Amino acid sequence: EQCDCKSLFKSPQHPYSRLLLDAEPAGEPLPRDTRETVLQVDNLKVWFSLTGGILRRHKEYLKAVDDISLSIERGKTLGIVGESGSGKSTLGQAILRLLESRGSIRFRGQALDGLSQKQMRPWRKEMQVVFQDPYGSLSPRMSVAQIISEGLEVHSPYNPA
Repeated sequence: EQCDCKSLFKSPQHPYSRLLLDAEPAGEPLPRDTRETVLQVDNLKVWFSLTGGILRRHKEYLKAVDDISLSIERGKTLGIVGESGSGKSTLGQAILRLLESRGSIRFRGQALDGLSQKQMRPWRKEMQVVFQDPYGSLSPRMSVAQIISEGLEVHSPYNPA
């Protein structure tokens, strides 16, 4: 949907925009005890190498994420908005350390950028990617029980009791 902010909030036209605005919780947010920073990202870069030129010696880079810094406090929400191909998903994957990146990533005070993939597992359980299109992110061929059990299987070792 393309329009100015005032028009969007006053009379959204697209059904998905209406759903998003209708999902806003009512009432006042709960008071917070502290201003704890849950996620701190500093100077994050994800560059993909593009080799070219004679003998493939000249390297250029696609700068998918270039020097991004952000912080999220407990109880706050941050939305990342941009055109298709602007690096939103790449940013999320880099924060989860699913892609190689440079920069500093701290989650609940723990530096994540130096951890091995095995050491990252418990931290990934605490993080979540919210897909852009919730209707397209769940398989209509799976039951609700299958969808929920899939997540449990990934994060819990099988225990035949």
